[in-house]
Amino acid sequence: DYKEIMAGYRKDWVGFDGAPETMFLSIDGAILQRRIGLGLQVINEQLGAYRSTGVVGTVAGRVRLGYDNFLSVGISGGYFNNVMDGSQLTFADQREMAIPTSNSQVNIFDMRVGVYYKDKKNFGGISVFNILEPELNYTGDQRDVVSQMSRAYYLMAGRQFWVTEVIDLIPSVLYKTTEAGNDQFDVNLRAMYDDFIGLGVSARSNGSIIALAEFFPVEYLRFGYAYDFTTNDLSIGSSGSHEIMVAYRIIQNKELTENPRYLFN
Repeated sequence: DYKEIMAGYRKDWVGFDGAPETMFLSIDGAILQRRIGLGLQVINEQLGAYRSTGVVGTVAGRVRLGYDNFLSVGISGGYFNNVMDGSQLTFADQREMAIPTSNSQVNIFDMRVGVYYKDKKNFGGISVFNILEPELNYTGDQRDVVSQMSRAYYLMAGRQFWVTEVIDLIPSVLYKTTEAGNDQFDVNLRAMYDDFIGLGVSARSNGSIIALAEFFPVEYLRFGYAYDFTTNDLSIGSSGSHEIMVAYRIIQNKELTENPRYLFN
């Protein structure tokens, strides 16, 4: 019963040349009495000589398991244009075979799938990225060196606690892993005061501490900011990472719409 438009920008490792940057714009909404969700996302990522631009479409179905219990299943498909500009790179090994020496592009199609559960207090889900494990070959027939994107798995869960009439606490955990063997674990705590201001903190297994804040100037407009401080060796040359977000909901039926301040996702 609403459509949500969201935009965000993230700058990692401020202070390093060529540090990662991410920008996205998304829109999503529900149809068929909120049983089907549709979404579209445009995302652009830049990391030094590498750039990726993609468009991802999503469809999800939701079923009611009980009075306040819901289970959702979603699937996404996306088309991505990946560019590697080898002219910006300095090669320690001139015999390097997997990276191009000039500008090269690879276009891929990939899919994602996820399952999400929600009741009045609890929420949780699991999702898989890079299902098709697309291949990336930036050197073409010249060198015939192919790399492959590994599947990534995300598992999250949390619970909402009503501490007082005006304060809610939402602890959650997030575990991320890939078939290439990269693991990461986040522990998060978010607090909401009087449906107006939200504050949160996260600790990440790689040594990062994240502080975040969100603000609701009007009922269906949301602003967010997150600061990521790294405690490992990256902190020597970087002042941290910054992320900003703005979201707005276009209400179609206000009586049936859940207040976005209490949504878990």
